[in-house]
Amino acid sequence: MFDAVERDDLTVTTSEVVIHEVCYILMSPRNYDMPAAVAAEDVAQLIQYPGFRFPAGELNIYLRALALVAEHERLGFADCVIAARCERAGHDLATFDRHFDAIPTVQRWSWEAPTA
Repeated sequence: MFDAVERDDLTVTTSEVVIHEVCYILMSPRNYDMPAAVAAEDVAQLIQYPGFRFPAGELNIYLRALALVAEHERLGFADCVIAARCERAGHDLATFDRHFDAIPTVQRWSWEAPTA
């Protein structure tokens, strides 16, 4: 199947949930235990095969998220998709998870209680 997708003889798509699962399995010590940078690069190459189709802008989100995975292994793909979407939209991220602080292009939103 992937050979046909690579040749653009077959058109396919996938979702970020599937990409997340693939990254998880590849990087999991219980499975393939691949370094994050290697797994992210392999998945990035795969989803750029000519036969892959995604809704407008989604491929760029996934590729940015995979680049972030390679740079920040602790975050995992799901958190990196969130970060990539915040970067793209220019939004702050409302979260208590301080591990996002490792990404300088993502600002955590902070709420300040109103003073009486």
